Amino acid sequence: DGLRRKRLPDWSPDGGKIVFTVHDGRPHIEVMDADGHNRVVLEKDASGPSWSPDGGKIAFVSIRDGRREIYVVGADGRGLERVTHDFLDGLSPSFSPDGRWIAFWGGDDGFHHIYVVGADGNNLKRLTHNQGHHYHPTWSPDGKTIAYASSNNNKNFFHGAKIHLMAADGKYLKQLSKVGDGIDYQPDFSPVGLAVAPTSKTAAIWGRLKSRAPDLR
Repeated sequence: DGLRRKRLPDWSPDGGKIVFTVHDGRPHIEVMDADGHNRVVLEKDASGPSWSPDGGKIAFVSIRDGRREIYVVGADGRGLERVTHDFLDGLSPSFSPDGRWIAFWGGDDGFHHIYVVGADGNNLKRLTHNQGHHYHPTWSPDGKTIAYASSNNNKNFFHGAKIHLMAADGKYLKQLSKVGDGIDYQPDFSPVGLAVAPTSKTAAIWGRLKSRAPDLR
């Protein structure tokens, strides 16, 4: 596909389809079968898709109304709804396991914070409050905790990023990755522990993180 870059894939809950972002000037999101067939454009001017737990909806980010906001659309491309309004750069939406909430990150007061909002667009809440950049939230399978990346570097907010854990109500719990281990970001839960996208580690990190978070099952 030449310069068309594919990013941020997400599996449907039944494993039958994949939704992903395509960058070819302005980003859009596409859906295809797990074997690569039946590829279709779902939404134009959209990125960062996330499937709802029941497979019926997909959340995504778009600047179609002038700001980077969170939207939800049916998996069949129908029923588009805007979830956030006049927000500062909403990014990386992630449905809670019960489908009632969407976690995301966005700018506020010169920093980036983790937020949740009802899937219907109501009850926006900011979960992080300390100075720093917090991003890439993801829910635990039971919906009780949220893992996220955090850095206090103002020049490059990915630099020195580490994985942290908080309760779904925003109560801080613990830091999972160690200082000095490189950059850790885009955490994700698995049925047996926590996975993280490492930039400077070997496979040993999985065992270390699992031992630090034995409750993540």
